[in-house]
Amino acid sequence: MDQTQLRIWRMIGLAIMAMLIFSGCSYYFIKWTFGSYFGSYKEEAATATSEATIHASKSIGNMIQSGSDYLDGIADSISEIDDMNWEEAPKYLHHFDTKYNFIRISIISPDGKAYASDGEMFEVSDEVEFQKALQGISSISDPFLDKISNKEIITINSPLKFRGKVKGAISASRYTQDLYEALGATFFNGHGYSQIIDHKGQVIVKSKYHEADKSIDNIFESISLDSRNKKQLKIFRENISTNKSEIGIFWINGESTMVGYSGIQGIEDWYILSVMPQDVIIVRATEMSHAAFLFCIIMFVLLLIIFANILWNKRKTRKNMDRITFEDELTHLSRANLFVIDAQHLLKEYPNTRFAVMQFDIEQFNYINEIVGFPEGNSILIQVANCLTENALAEDVIGRLGGDRFILFTSYESKSELLIRMQVLTEEMSDCTFGNEEGFRIVINCGIYCVEDNQSDILACIDRAGIACKSIKGGYKSACMFFDEQLLLQMHEEQDIVRKMGPAMTNGEFIVYLQPKIDLRVNRFHGAEALVRWNDPQKGLISPVVFIPIFERNRFIVKLDLMVLESVCIMLSKWIQEGIQPLPISVNISLVTLYHNEFLINLTNIINRYEVPARLIELELTESIVFQNLEFVRDILLDLKSKGFSIAIDDFGTGYSSLNVLQFFPADVIKLDRAFLMSKSNDETGKIVIASMVKLAKDLNMKVVAEGVETEEQIDFLKQVDCEIAQGYYFAKPMPVEEYEILIKST
Repeated sequence: MDQTQLRIWRMIGLAIMAMLIFSGCSYYFIKWTFGSYFGSYKEEAATATSEATIHASKSIGNMIQSGSDYLDGIADSISEIDDMNWEEAPKYLHHFDTKYNFIRISIISPDGKAYASDGEMFEVSDEVEFQKALQGISSISDPFLDKISNKEIITINSPLKFRGKVKGAISASRYTQDLYEALGATFFNGHGYSQIIDHKGQVIVKSKYHEADKSIDNIFESISLDSRNKKQLKIFRENISTNKSEIGIFWINGESTMVGYSGIQGIEDWYILSVMPQDVIIVRATEMSHAAFLFCIIMFVLLLIIFANILWNKRKTRKNMDRITFEDELTHLSRANLFVIDAQHLLKEYPNTRFAVMQFDIEQFNYINEIVGFPEGNSILIQVANCLTENALAEDVIGRLGGDRFILFTSYESKSELLIRMQVLTEEMSDCTFGNEEGFRIVINCGIYCVEDNQSDILACIDRAGIACKSIKGGYKSACMFFDEQLLLQMHEEQDIVRKMGPAMTNGEFIVYLQPKIDLRVNRFHGAEALVRWNDPQKGLISPVVFIPIFERNRFIVKLDLMVLESVCIMLSKWIQEGIQPLPISVNISLVTLYHNEFLINLTNIINRYEVPARLIELELTESIVFQNLEFVRDILLDLKSKGFSIAIDDFGTGYSSLNVLQFFPADVIKLDRAFLMSKSNDETGKIVIASMVKLAKDLNMKVVAEGVETEEQIDFLKQVDCEIAQGYYFAKPMPVEEYEILIKST
């Protein structure tokens, strides 16, 4: 039997016990009333007083207990937060005020600083209730005057635990007026009233009944003033100290008074004190006997309703708290906190089983959201979650870390079997589609960490799977990667690059180099390609292969592309002013930059600022554009061409859909990837492929640029297949702008 079932049966048992007790009391009360209609008025009055005392006790107890339960639920949810920010916590608490009828909820740090949900902050380190909470004890304060509202209030206080240790407290305030209402105004036809006292007899909450004796501050002291009360007072004190309920007759202020007292369930050191003058009891006893039967029925139904309502609200609150704490609202998968609990449980339960943690994310998901909107993006997340759920094993644990990151905890026999399973899974997840493109596949990255020790911290395992996942970002098809220690070193290097990139841009460490292009037909310059280098003061020149992929992931590439573009425009503008007719310069544009909302505006502003004709700028895009939103990219390229820019497809032939690129995109130039020329010169198949590509491009009225030319033999072959333009180390390496300027002036 789990804890939930045990809790339900405990509640049912308590309910049955309470109903039996109440039914028994009611039965004997009614029987006594009707059997003793003309009997002892004192016994009848005692029963009425007892009923009033019990009712007030239950009402106060229920009210305080429900408030304490709500507070414990809030404390439990807060305890799941790994990194508590005490000052920010009240924002989380604010919406519970109205929901649970609290004035305010305060979270108290270990040093006694209370941060309230209404924005107030105050010191409570010396208060007894706070000290009790630090000791793991829940408590309720005596009524006191609230400095903020200037009204009398009480506070319910509970310990706040993180990972099983008390690290602070949480406190909720309610108006004392709620206690007055729970006490009930009067009983016995308006002549009896109830108050709250402590074990010393001190009156904590006085009745607001107009006939109540307001002069009594301590019931023991008032009773002790009359010697006739000596014996009964001793019994009274003993019963209070042992938390017994009783009825007694005392002489108070010269009047014979019936006093009932009872402890309040769940509240230490609080007791209900019900007071009724003897003369009123005698007068009203007959009226009470007539209404006894109806009264008991009403009370029984009322208590049933109250109990059912409390049980229903508690269950509803617990379900809501569990949903908020443990379930992802969009995909209905486990949140990270529940995932950790379930995965850690499996590690302990099966110490000899091999387990692995997989993290999945969607390549370029931010741009998918920008292109098709968040509703469509959410649809993709739901499809991925459903795919994970459908393909998971019965004992697997699945969760969502947030955004487009999903996690899977599973057992495996061998790494090869695990890799095959994950490859099949990522391929199926890639079939999720979005937008209006039929068959358009998303790219899924999967990082795998094989748990080496079943005593490992699952959070560390998730982090390592995440590192493996990040290491494969930027690909054009779904892929899986196992974690190894080398990835940690790579991550640290990436962090160093990210830390330096902003200051490097400010300090001008990014330098534009130019690599000339040669027209093979006339053996003359045909412009150049702008390439960026990072001249780090400590490391020297850093290759773009190192930092460009990182900048594409964190979107810093947008600033870098625009900087290169502006540098090229400054050069072209300078040469035009000096009377030099410049040749076109090609500039690489990342897809991240192309997707940026203000790219077209920024591009237009730059060329207008330096008065550079758009025909002198050639924009190079990688062939991977075919894996993006076809219609969206095509519309952008058509807009660029309408403004006079030339469009080149870089690294042509390296992807899987080169012909699709030529079919869908309005390119002017294709650049053959250097890998084609790096093959053996006697490879006739390779030559046929290159010749076919050149012919196809020419048939489509496109120019062809061969990259990576390094030998005379390659040049001869390119001329033979009628390739027009070449670029490579055979002619010139990428050079500083000054050297290129001297070169073009000399020719």
